Formats: sequence, structure tokens, C-alpha cells
Amino acid sequence: MVKNERSPPAFRGHALAAQTVETWQKAAVQKHPTLAQAGSPLNVRFLAIVAEKRQSEPAYFSRPDWPMRAADAADAALRAEELAVSEKAKAEEAARLAKMSPEERTGRRTRRVGFSSASSLATTRTRS
Repeated sequence: MVKNERSPPAFRGHALAAQTVETWQKAAVQKHPTLAQAGSPLNVRFLAIVAEKRQSEPAYFSRPDWPMRAADAADAALRAEELAVSEKAKAEEAARLAKMSPEERTGRRTRRVGFSSASSLATTRTRS
């Protein structure tokens, strides 16, 4: 029999139809532990995907592995968001650095000291 990489470990090699939704739910939680935490980002995204699929694609639930597919999709979506946030931060930092002078980028500041005339170096007389 062909191994299904997404199938629960105890059921690899068995027909998909022989597995139950509950088995897939347990396997999804084993693979994605934060899925079981109510309110976690993964849990919230999972529930949103399930609600969206119920409205737009009821046939999605015809296969018992839908919990794993939805959990994997939620995980992939969160990873994509994290990557997008990271890339945006990198781009903003690059833009900020591009606006800076080379001295500002390296943290070195050149200090220019100038005197307007020699008289500014003269000492003042004190009155007696």
C-alpha cells in the first residue's frame, strides 16, 4: 500500500476511508499542538478556514482528513503572514538606511568644529 505522508502514524498505509475524522483531528493536534489552544492564532485561523469552507466548499468535508488539511492550511497561512511581516520590516529598514548618509549608517558622526575668528579664542579681561 502507498504511504500517505499526512495520515496519522498509526494508520499510514491504510485506506483513507477507513480513518475517522476524530483520528485526523487527533493527528492534526499532534502535528500542530497550538491548534488545541482556544484563541491561539492557529486555532483562530483553523476555525476561520473551516467556517469559510462550510460556506464556499461543502465537499471539502467529504473526506475524513479535512481536519489535517485545514490545520495545514491554517499553519501555512500564518507562516506566510509572518514572512510577509518580516519582509516588510526588512524593506522598511532598507529604505530608512538608504535615506541616511554613510556616516549615519555606520553610527559614526563627524563633528565639525569651527571658529569664526581668532578673537573667539581670546580671553576676556576682568575688571578690577
